Parts: sequence; structure tokens; C-alpha cells
Amino acid sequence: MNPFAVMVMAHLKTQATRQQPNQRLQWKLEVTKSLYRRGYSRQNILELFRLVNWIMTLPEELESSFNTEIAAFEEEEKMPYITPLERFAQEAGVSAGVLTRGREDILDILETRFGPVPSSLSDRINAIDDATYLKTLLIQAVTLSSLEDFERAIAPNS
Repeated sequence: MNPFAVMVMAHLKTQATRQQPNQRLQWKLEVTKSLYRRGYSRQNILELFRLVNWIMTLPEELESSFNTEIAAFEEEEKMPYITPLERFAQEAGVSAGVLTRGREDILDILETRFGPVPSSLSDRINAIDDATYLKTLLIQAVTLSSLEDFERAIAPNS
């Protein structure tokens, strides 16, 4: 599964489980475990997991269940890709870091898919301080078919 397929799958399963948090938990576990099974490098797993974690949000009690099950999976498979320190940082959810990471992820995806991102567009993305809107843009960066479509999608909101 290529990285974009992982993000599309996370997005589709998030949409499909909008009112079904227990089902979303199961899909988040499946998507996350698939990252380990695909043989991605440690760095790629961490980057993709950050995006999956951002897209597939869970209620606090289910997030705790998710963390417990992934820790057990890592132990069982001898794959400690997400260190306790990294997990703690994710749980702390420092908003400035989340916003910065979200902006960087959007720009990385756009550049990977479409080539150089014009500075006017990157400036507009870097000016966004709304995590929910950044999440929407991240999904659009993965799913829209061109940089021009993305620019049209962001135009009314920036």
C-alpha cells in the first residue's frame, strides 16, 4: 500500500465511522498495524502514523485503548517504532506543534504529488491557525487531482 493509499484509506474509514467510534478504533488499529506490516522505514511509519492519528481521532477512552493495543502489538512484533516519549508528545498535543506539523504535512504532500509549491500558496497555508481547517486541507491535498484544484479549494478560506 503506498503512502497516499494509507491516507485515503484513513480518510474514507473516518468518514464511514463518523457516528461509530468503536468501529473507527478497529479501523485505526488496522490501518496503523498495516504500516508496520508493509516494511516501511521507522521514519516513514512515524510520519504516516502522525497523519493517521490526526485524521482518525477517537474519544479519549478509545484513544487510550488504541495506545494500549498498539503498545502490545509493538511488543509482540518487536517493533518499537513509536517510542513512549513520542507517544507522550502526541497525547500532550501541543497545539503549536500540531499546527506546524499540519502545515508541513500539507506542503510535503502537495510537493510530492504536484512538484514545487508556489510561495504564495505556501504562505497562505502557513498563515492558517485552525487545526480543523488544516485537517480538511490535508485530506484535500491527498485526494484532489491537481494543485490548481487545491488552490481553488483554499481560495475562499484564506
